[in-house]
Amino acid sequence: MYVCMAIVAYRTYWRATKPKQIGFKTGKAYLNVLLKGLVALISGWVLSLVVLLVIGFTLSVFGAAMSWYTNQFLAFGLFVVPAVLTMILNHKFAHRFIYKNVKSVWVAEQLSFESHQLLWFSITTLLYFLDLKTSMVLLIGVLFPAVFRFIGDYFVYPYSKNYVRDFLLVNLFAWALPLELSLQAAVVATQILIPLMGRTGPVIQPDIFIGVVFWLVCIISYNLTVSFVHATRSLKLVSSILFGIFVVSVATAVFTPLGYPFSGSLANPTPQRFMISHVHRVLHARNGDVRKEDSGIWLLPVDFKGERDMYDYFPELSSAHYVDSECESELMCGQPFYYPALQRLRKSVYLPGPKPEFHEPLRLVLVSQSAIEIDVRRLIFNLTGPSHMAVYMSPESGVELTKWSFTTGEPYPSLSWNSRPTYFVYHSQAEKVQPFNFWVDIRVPKDRPNTMSNFNIASVAHYMHGDDSTTPELKQFMNRFPNWTYTMGWPSKYEAWTF
Repeated sequence: MYVCMAIVAYRTYWRATKPKQIGFKTGKAYLNVLLKGLVALISGWVLSLVVLLVIGFTLSVFGAAMSWYTNQFLAFGLFVVPAVLTMILNHKFAHRFIYKNVKSVWVAEQLSFESHQLLWFSITTLLYFLDLKTSMVLLIGVLFPAVFRFIGDYFVYPYSKNYVRDFLLVNLFAWALPLELSLQAAVVATQILIPLMGRTGPVIQPDIFIGVVFWLVCIISYNLTVSFVHATRSLKLVSSILFGIFVVSVATAVFTPLGYPFSGSLANPTPQRFMISHVHRVLHARNGDVRKEDSGIWLLPVDFKGERDMYDYFPELSSAHYVDSECESELMCGQPFYYPALQRLRKSVYLPGPKPEFHEPLRLVLVSQSAIEIDVRRLIFNLTGPSHMAVYMSPESGVELTKWSFTTGEPYPSLSWNSRPTYFVYHSQAEKVQPFNFWVDIRVPKDRPNTMSNFNIASVAHYMHGDDSTTPELKQFMNRFPNWTYTMGWPSKYEAWTF
């Protein structure tokens, strides 16, 4: 890091104190061009990011979301190519205004390179002093070009008989390791992140996320070679080829089967995933009476495309309703979710159907309620049911959950529901299922009327093993899915109480 600091600082100081060697009258004029080069670089980054965000949003609007999920080569044409093309055109446009009075294109290339080095050196130094290990990755891309340029300026170019050839060779060695590492990192990121986009739920737009990832890859990798834009006579051929690749990629994603994101191929499976539950719901009022009871199939898409491609296979989905209509009134949207991720719940659908029958009923019983302090009440519960159960808890506004029997110390909320802290506890056992006893302490304001509710709690049962692990209705529903989907399903029960 300190070697890099010394080289960049020395190079900038040397240029500023001897500006006439590169055609400037004063050091101030050199620094002025250097700073304008920084502005051009940053503007190229911003413009390319805007372009990729627009592309990602447009693909989602026109029904081509995740078109690169199976055929990942499309991501290159949809995101990498337009990002590089935007930065090339931005630099070529900036060349006319920033470097128009520079005595040669090679001096313009050097000035652009120094602007890039200064910016990336500043970013790397900031990350280094923030003790972020990412700085070591970026340091390679700053240090190697700086060292090789230093060697070239003092030990190669002054004795060169063919400046262009030696210049290209020096820079080829300077790029080799940083470019290889950045491209390897890009490949690893692609192999990890693209499959994950099939599991991020229906809220995150994967095209925008992947666009940002490839934008980061481009600005890191392209930084090593972008200065050569200023040494080229014309970029019409390169720009035309890149634009053509982008157009073909968009046409392929939107108008051909290659753009469909999912595949049931055994050699390269990229299925669309769904979680399905045959649900029985019982919602109690504050006095213990049942205020609502229903049952049906709960369909939870795991990716952004959702259930939209399923209407041809399930015409009844047109009459189903999104569960977000109950997310404000019912704890965890009134559904037996396996883990707490409220945003994913909102885009799932609920299709009314027959009630499932269970041999191991779910029961949550308030064993006792007592005051352990003037304003603190302890509620003791007994929970019985199958081997996999969960409890959702949320105190009313003004009421605080201070302790519980699960852990020592202050309970930590999992998420927020209606601006109220919400707690999630998952409980699983082996074959010999025993009753589950637990307690919670809630702090209630002294002046809170007794007619007001203090605490919402919901118990959930997942019947994942044994005779209750499926139902005829669930089997029939899951068998109707096409072969390019992957489904996970089991019966569940959700029962909510207010105290």
